[in-house]
Amino acid sequence: MMKETNKRKAILDAAFSVVAMKGYAATKVDDIAAAAGVAKGTVYLYFKDKPDIYVGLVGLMLSRALDIIREIDSNPLSPSEKLARVFAVWTKGMHERPSIVPFISMESINLAAYEVARFTQAIKPRVRELIEALANIIRPGIEHGEFRQVDPYMAALMFLHCFPMNIVVHRQKLAVKNPSAKTLDMYFHGILPPEQPKDHRKPL
Repeated sequence: MMKETNKRKAILDAAFSVVAMKGYAATKVDDIAAAAGVAKGTVYLYFKDKPDIYVGLVGLMLSRALDIIREIDSNPLSPSEKLARVFAVWTKGMHERPSIVPFISMESINLAAYEVARFTQAIKPRVRELIEALANIIRPGIEHGEFRQVDPYMAALMFLHCFPMNIVVHRQKLAVKNPSAKTLDMYFHGILPPEQPKDHRKPL
């Protein structure tokens, strides 16, 4: 069983490298098999088709993202420092593999409706794990007054959505200096002036 698990992981690792270089659309199963050092038929023993490999790759990336959260959470840092560290590591990974950004953002993937449903069903548990892990960082910050009294799960979801914002800036080549720092600043502080009373907020 361990040998089979290792072979599946080796195929996913190879697929990750190939997709990072060529992009999802240009990647063929033959390319993945060659990079993994296995026959094309061996790939199909572990994955139904190319979209199934995509599902496996996203699952692999989410697992790595979860490992990063847990590793950083084990350090003696404040909750805000932990979140900033997680964001920095994730963003660094994106910049080190710029060709994989379209793959992460599902650009040019063109999954059919039934494939999207399969993808969603397979990935949803991993996303929930990510949200729970982030909420576990945020919750102590709320309890000790570092953060406002907010729903930790909503705060975790908003944090996750900060990462696609950086992808948009990267892909659209927007003239934004230090987008990562600005994204985190807006996440932690919002866009209202400090200590502005609620009564002074003007309706849109």
